[in-house]
Amino acid sequence: MAYLETVNDSQKPDNNLLWLKRMRALNFLQFDLGSRQRGEIVEVTLTSGSNVRLMTSSEFSNYRNGRRHQFIGGLAKQSPIRLQIPSSGHWYVAVNMQGLRGSTRASVRLDQLAFLLEEQDANELGLNVVWVEDFSSVAQLLKKIGDTNA
Repeated sequence: MAYLETVNDSQKPDNNLLWLKRMRALNFLQFDLGSRQRGEIVEVTLTSGSNVRLMTSSEFSNYRNGRRHQFIGGLAKQSPIRLQIPSSGHWYVAVNMQGLRGSTRASVRLDQLAFLLEEQDANELGLNVVWVEDFSSVAQLLKKIGDTNA
C-alpha cells in the first residue's frame, strides 16, 4: 500500500525550484496498470477520501506535467472505488489529495473475476460475447454472423 500526505507551507524550503520538484514528487501516487483490456475493473482502496484518476498513458503524461488532461474518476468519498477500463491500452491510476487535508494510503488491484463474470452472465442468458479492439470491425463481424444464420 502506498502512502501520500499533504505538505504544509511551513515545510516549504527557500529555494522555490527545489520546492516545485519536491511537490511534484509528493503530490500524487501513481500506479502503472500496464496494458489492460476494455471492460476490466480497477479497484482502488483508500484509507481516507482522495481524488482518484484513471488515465491512458498519454493523459497521464499530461497530468504529470501539469497540462490539461482527461480522466475517469474524481473525488472518492468511500472506499473501495471501482472504475471500468473503457478501452484497451496502457492505463495508470493517480491518487492525490489536491484540495483535501490529511493523508491517505492507497492500493490498486485489477478485478479479473468481475471481468470474467460479465461474460459468464451474458452466456447464461444465451448471449455470445465477442470482444473487439477496433469497433470499425463490428459491422463486418455482424455480417458474418448473419450470413452463417441465413
